[in-house]
Amino acid sequence: MDVSDYTEEQIFSFIGKTGKKFYWLTKKLGLDYLWYDKERKVIEIWGPLYTHMNQQSAHVIRCEIDFFLTPKLEDNISKNQDEHVQTTIPAC
Repeated sequence: MDVSDYTEEQIFSFIGKTGKKFYWLTKKLGLDYLWYDKERKVIEIWGPLYTHMNQQSAHVIRCEIDFFLTPKLEDNISKNQDEHVQTTIPAC
């Protein structure tokens, strides 16, 4: 699975210090293992044939990466609240 559109820092952040995201995805998707090849900028997906049907595993992994990298709701709420705060005008 090509991940060249993400920086190396983003991918390592997604994988986690101990690889916990890869371990979790491996278990949930029924894979043998996942491997990030930083030279080729790809995530290798190893597992039974049924896990590769219609590239379902690759699609789920890409969605997980995109979700992980999108700003969280709390950050957006605080930014939106700052934009909509009205300034008070002092009374005469």
